[in-house]
Amino acid sequence: AAVGAAAAGEVFPPESPKKQHQPEGMRQRHAGARNGHTEGDRPLCAEWPDAGITSAAAPWSFKLGALGTFLGLTLLLVTFPFLFCLSLMLTFSEFIRWCLKLDVQDPGEGSSDDVVLVLPGVCGFIFHQLGMVQYICEHFDTSRVRIVGTSSGALCSGFILYMEQVAAEA
Repeated sequence: AAVGAAAAGEVFPPESPKKQHQPEGMRQRHAGARNGHTEGDRPLCAEWPDAGITSAAAPWSFKLGALGTFLGLTLLLVTFPFLFCLSLMLTFSEFIRWCLKLDVQDPGEGSSDDVVLVLPGVCGFIFHQLGMVQYICEHFDTSRVRIVGTSSGALCSGFILYMEQVAAEA
């Protein structure tokens, strides 16, 4: 009977004795009511079984929402002058630093020994990253490059080392 009920597309698990004996229309109405549908609506897909958990939290009242908005705007207006003064002070200090030429000087062109290729983890874009790494290996000398990678970047680092090994054997 449980296999037949599951094959018939029941919304609730067959091991639930309370809900197993409800008529099909009753199950559909309850599933729709949980998701904000009216009694005539039918859910578009199968619903998860009801776990019997109900929330005791009540929605915020209009008065409480208005009070929260007022407090948030008040906090913004109180902190804005301080933040504005801080940003002006930091901008002025950067200008003084520039006028006194206290900026760090650009060391100029680095040597090829200084090149570090950093490959971050990019999750689902690993194939895009592998394509970029392949282009770099085919068009640049990567034999003296230091490589740092995490996650998919580590896989790409291994791919660079493999490409270098293949190029050395050829």
